[in-house]
Amino acid sequence: MVFKSKKRQVMVEKLQGICRVIAARPQGGPARRLCIDATSERLAAEETADDLRAQVPVELVIASMAVQPVGYDEPTNYKTYLGDLYSIAVNENRYALPSSPYIKQDQRLTLKDQGRYVCTPDADGKHGDTFDSGKLAEWALVNTSGAFTTAAGISVGAAADGRKTYIAPRMQPCAPRR
Repeated sequence: MVFKSKKRQVMVEKLQGICRVIAARPQGGPARRLCIDATSERLAAEETADDLRAQVPVELVIASMAVQPVGYDEPTNYKTYLGDLYSIAVNENRYALPSSPYIKQDQRLTLKDQGRYVCTPDADGKHGDTFDSGKLAEWALVNTSGAFTTAAGISVGAAADGRKTYIAPRMQPCAPRR
């Protein structure tokens, strides 16, 4: 699905709908994480994250921020690192990309040149958005930041059908502030 809007509320409503559909799927459970590119429009990204956090854990990614990944001799930035992760995943056939001409053309616009990912927009307005969203999706799947490292504080309840449910501390209601 490709969609664009200059209205943040329209984008939030679309993303909330997508999260609802994913949460309702018969297998796989809810979305693991949603990554939002917060490089150039940080305030809008933070507001969007606030609107979506009740449905899905949200991570803001700043592409220009430095990172020193394991296996890299020199520090790089998240744009390059995530581009590398996504390119490897695609080249290893871990993704079944849609056969849509739009997706194929947009994905191929982004190239690695002298260690950096660059994209020259085409005449139709495509400018590598599907590559950028793919690398954010890959990061949402492989990144372990915020992962549970202990079972402390996790409570166990029961769903209406008798299944056990686990509620992480970060998902439990907060006590009212005084």
